[in-house]
Amino acid sequence: MRGPGLPSCQARFTVDPGRVDIRCMSLTSLLEDAFGIPVEQFVMPWPTVGRTTFPVYDIAAKRPEGASDDQISSMLQALLAGRFGLILHRETRKEPCFGLVVDKAGLKLKEASADGGGPALAQDAGLTGSAPSGARVAMNGVQIREAVIPDPDGRGVTTIRTSPQMGTIRELWDGGRKDRLEASSISLEGLADLLRITTGFRVVDMTGVNGRFQVTLGFLTDYLAIYGHDAPSAKAPQARVLFGPDPGTFMTNLKMRLPLKNQDDMLAPLQKELKNLGLRLVETKSPIDIVVIDHVEETPTEN
Repeated sequence: MRGPGLPSCQARFTVDPGRVDIRCMSLTSLLEDAFGIPVEQFVMPWPTVGRTTFPVYDIAAKRPEGASDDQISSMLQALLAGRFGLILHRETRKEPCFGLVVDKAGLKLKEASADGGGPALAQDAGLTGSAPSGARVAMNGVQIREAVIPDPDGRGVTTIRTSPQMGTIRELWDGGRKDRLEASSISLEGLADLLRITTGFRVVDMTGVNGRFQVTLGFLTDYLAIYGHDAPSAKAPQARVLFGPDPGTFMTNLKMRLPLKNQDDMLAPLQKELKNLGLRLVETKSPIDIVVIDHVEETPTEN
């Protein structure tokens, strides 16, 4: 354990063929990764609002040969129970969310090509190792792999994200305010995940449409401009609002402060882009799994 969060400390969860390496992650982030749900779906045994410092942890472990990401999550759950004394129970509640539905005009999506399928992070990012590579990240409850690559001219960055539902997502920043998300083969369930990552809102696929599609979104340019946020640069690719080292925190705090009509204003650029695809977001409610933490220690026991 490092102690209270350090300014220079960058959270990272890297999974290599024989090793799991966790650096500078808070207990809340460890819980998100272990259970694959965002922080707002946990009920913690202590207040989180107003607290400015949290202990952060480094964990290094051997990855059993052939272990899947799901098995790694189970191993992390066991570690939290054994070393942090984690005790919990689960509840199901019906909570507000946004539903992704087909617009009245019908779908306007282009089907993915036969070879545009699954994750190919190492290949796309020019990384070494077996695809998908990069850091394993839980962003607003969505498990992905991620790598950030500065452009050769130093003016912008390309972020590669992969998951089975999303396929390979390329996020392109030009160093200014222009931003684009490109998906070569994404399911609509994956698109709901992508929107959840991007906005911080819970988005559920309610289209009933199967298949994989080519999707390009450019709404973030306007989305960020509304609030005057700076785009990331090649020198500081993590200095971003929506995709920072603590993903979703800004959006969660903003949603708590804004009435619903202002949230609709926030989503207007996104709704415009979705309409071009024959889709839209509607306010609804859906069942959500809640993990209630009955007990957990912030100081782990020794190995």
